[in-house]
Amino acid sequence: MTRSEFILTPLERADVSTFAAMVVRLYVDDPSSTVMTSERATAQAERMLREPEKVSPFLVRLGDEVVGYVILVPFFSNEYGGVVGVVDELFVRAERRGAGIGGRILALATAVAKERGWVRLTLETNAANARARALYERQGFTALTRVIMTADLKK
Repeated sequence: MTRSEFILTPLERADVSTFAAMVVRLYVDDPSSTVMTSERATAQAERMLREPEKVSPFLVRLGDEVVGYVILVPFFSNEYGGVVGVVDELFVRAERRGAGIGGRILALATAVAKERGWVRLTLETNAANARARALYERQGFTALTRVIMTADLKK
């Protein structure tokens, strides 16, 4: 396989069910405090389509096959002096893992970020996910010493 066989295609309405099924699978494979149902994943995908200025969801294709997805989210950073992109989620179908696809997705995501003029790309992963951390480090990402904190604003 060559890098040119893999492409990112923006999420379209016709692909929402495929996308949502992969999102649910991500949350099964790499659990978090969020419970992801098919209904929630579908609603989130629909919202992403309505708010393209806030989020860029992509399917990853190898020919006609959808092998994964990546979600990129931009924000302006005073610290870094420009727009920073967050790799909010990255997923490769289980049967395709171990073949370097994750690294190829990151390379494609990096190319999108550069085309958009973003100054930095960032991501997070579960500390216990050694496989993902190793992938990200091979792609040039480094762990920061900062602590990520969050507040639930829906309460």
